[in-house]
Amino acid sequence: MRKVIILFLISILFLSSCGIPNYRDYSDYISVSKVSRVNGYDIEYDAGFRVELSHSGLSNMQEGSPSVLLMYSIAPGTGSLTTSFNRYIRNYNNYYNGSPATFSASGRLNNVESTLEGNPIYLYAFRGDNGQPLSTPLEYTFGSLNQYRYYYFMIRTSERDGSNNFHLIMDVYGATSLSSSEHMLIASDINLYRYSGSNTQFTATTDGHSSNDDYSYYYVREEDDSSEYVINIALAVNVVSTEYNNIYWYQIVFDDVDPLRLTVDR
Repeated sequence: MRKVIILFLISILFLSSCGIPNYRDYSDYISVSKVSRVNGYDIEYDAGFRVELSHSGLSNMQEGSPSVLLMYSIAPGTGSLTTSFNRYIRNYNNYYNGSPATFSASGRLNNVESTLEGNPIYLYAFRGDNGQPLSTPLEYTFGSLNQYRYYYFMIRTSERDGSNNFHLIMDVYGATSLSSSEHMLIASDINLYRYSGSNTQFTATTDGHSSNDDYSYYYVREEDDSSEYVINIALAVNVVSTEYNNIYWYQIVFDDVDPLRLTVDR
């Protein structure tokens, strides 16, 4: 019996010296919702998200965290992309042992795909000015979110050129409360381009995009060039702490943009 106890104590000491992974679920401290406007600002947006953070549970963050990752898919719906994203990014135990988001050379989110009406759909990263990827950890598209309780990521469209080309523009607001007098514009005119090349724009229709991966949903169906398509914008919050071993991802939330409904002049 004494040998058993000694061996047990030795095993505990051994595990302690190795360092048992320490994971945390941050879902009680983060929430994301779709919004169309920001209180106190008379600006019409095509898509938008409000991120609420309870900083009492977000202590000991690594520099650049928490942050948000914005992605897009071009399809009339999202299929099971939320489920696919969560299954991959949260790993085997669903919440704790997450991994960084990685993307292929074409900008496609690795290891995540879904189907809609039997056709594949994917998530893609955005590029910023000068072709800069907006998908690099830890800050990803925008970080760190450590100053305000509420952040608004609002998406509008650029003015179209003569070919009906356009890109998306993001404005970021911060607020300590939901009162209209508390909202502050903290970053504006952040350009969001398609990933497939430096400063590549979206177009009003799918015409001419049969060779582009991100428009593939419409061409897998072998349809003629369509005058109607949908851009789905996806937002997820990333958390990396110095206190815990995991990378945590809040499940993605979608909003959509219909290019035919877009207002050209703002």
